[in-house]
Amino acid sequence: IYINQPVYPTSATDTSSIASRRPWPAYGPIQMEMNIANSNYNSLEGKLTQRLSRGLTTSLGFTWAKSIDDGSGDRDGLLWPNNSYQLYKERGVSAFDVPIRVTGNFVYDLPVGPGKAYVNHGILGAVIGGYQLGGIFTAYTGLPVSSPTTGDLARTGTANSLYGDCTGISPYPTNRTLQNWWNGAAFDNTNPLLTYNPGNCGR
Repeated sequence: IYINQPVYPTSATDTSSIASRRPWPAYGPIQMEMNIANSNYNSLEGKLTQRLSRGLTTSLGFTWAKSIDDGSGDRDGLLWPNNSYQLYKERGVSAFDVPIRVTGNFVYDLPVGPGKAYVNHGILGAVIGGYQLGGIFTAYTGLPVSSPTTGDLARTGTANSLYGDCTGISPYPTNRTLQNWWNGAAFDNTNPLLTYNPGNCGR
């Protein structure tokens, strides 16, 4: 955490310096590392397995999960929390959260060689027999991303950008394409209130 973070300015016209709003004005940024975090994980998991049948074994697994925490690592690559006075805003889906995962696999005993249906005798059968063919398939949803940040509009001296405002409009466009992936109207980083108030978006 940033234990010498300046408090926010009192208004848009507040011209006070960053140093004057720090708890200890004579010092700059002071970082304190903590080895604590709060997290929870919930999931629904299912698995279908077909045991060996005609040389084939298959398995299909499904996981529907959600992981929430207030720090998936060392601030997920950021030096400081967004706002050390509002650490509750760091609570969100984990940086490694994967809501849906589907996995499948198979193992097939090739029907060649001694005791099998084909090429079951002779040197050739002994050489090519006993082999299996297998494969694994995995598909899962993507990892989370945070909302766009504003830079240090409120002059809090943080080493990373601050969260802006979320407008309540869906971030997903009606006709989503690779060129139109996010709906910019969902985020407002120009609100004058952001010069002296934290944004309402979270991690």
